[in-house]
This record gives sequence, structure tokens and C-alpha cells, in this order.
Amino acid sequence: KIARSYVVKVVCTLSARRSSSSGCGSLKNIIIPNSVTTIGEGAFKWCSGLTGITIPDKVISIEECAFYGCKKLTALHIPASVTYVGTPAKYYMTTITVDEGNTVYDSRNNCNAVIETASNTLVMGCSGTIIPNTVTSIYAGAFQHCETLTRIVIPESVTSIGDYCFQNCNNLTEIICAATTPPTCGANTFEKVPTSTPVYVPAGSVDAYKAADIWKDFTNIQAIQSYGIKVADIDVTQANANDVLGDGTVKYDKDTRTLTLTNTNIEAHDNTPGKGKGILVEANYVTIQLNGINTISSEANWGIAFRVTTGCQIVGPGKATVNGICLDQSDLLIKECTMNIYAVGKWSIIGNYGNDKEKLTIDNAYVYVGPASEFTC
Repeated sequence: KIARSYVVKVVCTLSARRSSSSGCGSLKNIIIPNSVTTIGEGAFKWCSGLTGITIPDKVISIEECAFYGCKKLTALHIPASVTYVGTPAKYYMTTITVDEGNTVYDSRNNCNAVIETASNTLVMGCSGTIIPNTVTSIYAGAFQHCETLTRIVIPESVTSIGDYCFQNCNNLTEIICAATTPPTCGANTFEKVPTSTPVYVPAGSVDAYKAADIWKDFTNIQAIQSYGIKVADIDVTQANANDVLGDGTVKYDKDTRTLTLTNTNIEAHDNTPGKGKGILVEANYVTIQLNGINTISSEANWGIAFRVTTGCQIVGPGKATVNGICLDQSDLLIKECTMNIYAVGKWSIIGNYGNDKEKLTIDNAYVYVGPASEFTC
């Protein structure tokens, strides 16, 4: 029997051809020694019991399919020393990180992917990947055989997707592509992905996708859905809900209608009438959840505005500093949080029409109001 922690005593290269690790279902956890510089092609292929691996900061290369079929390996950390990552294929990870000291690759914004820094190319993804809006291309095979991938959001910055990228990702329930111009694809980019899978694209680009090579094979291409919320004048949609601002601090869950703010700094600078609000809510029963310490401001308008809504609330456990809240024919509950609300002109909190639809309820929350945040209410 093989112990749970296993040190591979191989000098220089660990590979399927030179190691007995490949196909070893009893292998649970492995610590690779400092003498190893390359994890070879298919080195741990079909090690179905492998749950953990420690890669030392001596490994330079992780070759193709190194962890193919390792169903229980859910997390992978790429050390600073690695300068080559091959096509993954049939990975089951939900978490992928890259050491901050790595000069070739990164996992910016906690995206759970490996990105080639110089080219902004995503080379390895997983079911937990949120593709950053700085990525311009997705490498061939980056999500190949990722059977646990159920949803993918491709940001508007992506212009090309490599061959076999999503091959055999047959559990995809929706593909969201925010690019106005359909990204170019390899011939087999979506091979064996059901053509009935819904594909959501910008409203003005539906016809372009229906005519574009590879994309036109999908039979259910629709316009991206908007959720009736704006953050710093950015529409919250299917395409950006997982990371609205692109820095990991704001996300929206359409099922619970919850906009989560985590140590964010939201600023609106648009002076155009009707715009310029830090957060604008025009949908009912939306919850704004505060985590950590948050700042929401607008140069010319309200920090947070609710327009013709009902059942909305701001909840903790965190804090927020806001330059004014406007209830435009809307009710609001502030509950179990701390809010510092300073005035826009004369008012910290205002109801536009003063009718019975505009109601503020404060429940077990600390709310400080005033022109300079000096007064308590």
C-alpha cells in the first residue's frame, strides 16, 4: 500500500515514461522533491485518487496532460520557477493559483486560471475560472475535456479562441460572450459541446454571431440579459455579474438578487443627466450586501439611488461610506450594517416625491448622517 504522503525520488524529470505514478489509483498526496525540474507529459495521468500535490520552486516545466483524469485533484499552485505550462486536458480543478513571483505567468484578480503575462493569453482554465477582462486570447485546449465546467463568460477583450479550447465540455449550460465582434475560433473549438447550448452575446451582435464561423453552428444565440442595476454607470449583466468592475470586489447573484460589495471603492464621474450614480437599482427585491469596508461616491449625483423599486435592502456585516441615498418612489431597509452617509447638497437621504411609496426602515444598524459625517441619526 502507498502512504498518503509520497515523495517521488526521480532526478530531473518526472514523466509517464520514467515513473510508475501514471495510472496509480492508490496515490493520495505527493510531495515532489527539489531535484525535479520537469513534470513530464501524462506524469500523473489517471491517478484518480490523487487529492494533493506540492510542486517545489525548482520545477521549470509542466508538460501536456500532466494531471489528466485526476478527478480528486481540485487545487493546483504553480510556483514562481515555472516557465512552461502545457495543454491541460481533462482537469478537475476548481482552484488554480500562480505564485506572485512568477515572471511568465499570473493568476490576476484571483481568476483561477494560468495567464501568460506578456501576451495576456489564458493557457489553463478550470471550472472555477473567471476570465479577466484583460485577457485577449484563450490558448488551444485551455479548457479541453473540462467536464465540470457548466458556465463560461468570455469578456469583451477576447479576440481569439484556440483550437480544441472547449472540446468535450459537454456539461456547459450557457456560454456568454461579451465581445461585440465574434472572436475567431479554431475549427474544433467547441467540438462535442451541444449546439443547442444557449449562447448569450451583445444585443447588437446577435446577427454577427449567427453568421460567424463556428459560432453559427449554435442554434440558440440570444442577447445578453441585463439585471436592472448599474455600478459606476456599468450595466450589471450576465457577462460581468461574476466580476462587475474587473477587480474582484463587486459581484451579482441573479438567483438571490444579491449585489455583494467586498472592500470596494466605487466612483461615478459621469455628469450626464440620469447618470453619475455610484449604484443605481431599478429592479425589485435587490439586496446590497456589504463585506469589509466600502466607499460609494459620485461627483455629481447620489452614491446609491433606488428608482421605482420595492423590497430592496442594504445588509451587513460590513460597512459603507456613501455620499447620499436617493429613494425615488422606492422603499429601503438598512439592516445589520454600519453606514456613514454624508450629504449631497442639503440632503443625506432623500425621497424624491415624498409619497407613501418612499419609506426608510433601519433595523439593528448604525447609520450616521450629516453634511460632513458629523451627525448621528
